[in-house]
Amino acid sequence: MKNKGINLVFLGPPGAGKGTQAKMVSEKFKIPQVSTGDMLRSAIASQTPLGIKAQSFVSSGGLVPDDLVLSILLNRISQEDCQSGFILDGFPRTLGQAISLNKSLSEVKNPLVGVISITVPENDLIERLTGRRICKSCGTSEQTSPLIEFYYKEKNLYPVKGIGEIEVIFKDICDILASLCRN
Repeated sequence: MKNKGINLVFLGPPGAGKGTQAKMVSEKFKIPQVSTGDMLRSAIASQTPLGIKAQSFVSSGGLVPDDLVLSILLNRISQEDCQSGFILDGFPRTLGQAISLNKSLSEVKNPLVGVISITVPENDLIERLTGRRICKSCGTSEQTSPLIEFYYKEKNLYPVKGIGEIEVIFKDICDILASLCRN
């Protein structure tokens, strides 16, 4: 990771539209959307040393430890396609992961530029998620509260209202990114 890029995290509860917006930002700014799940599956399928370690946890039905996920993530974002930046989708999920990520990116002098937090009122989320399968153990809105507080204190949290037309939300995110790229 040589160059400072547009390194972003997208936060928000299921149904907030973060995947849709991350995909649109990825296409516009030509930076990859890095999904933790996809990254782990790829490492396991490729039988990389880290992937083999992750497979042992997955096969036994356990969670892949944070330090192993972070190692796989750091390996992924050091690849050529991430030199201009990346969008993390699905990571970090916990305060510990956020702290470790910030420390690791700081060590390689390639910190996060911003954390886009897509907020949607609970009633709208329920409407959006009706009929969609939801992981009951996820508890995303509770787990993201410490992350939002952490990134707010780090002064790189940018809340975006996730209600309204997709294109309007996208423009709001692009306006934030334009101001970040000027700094």
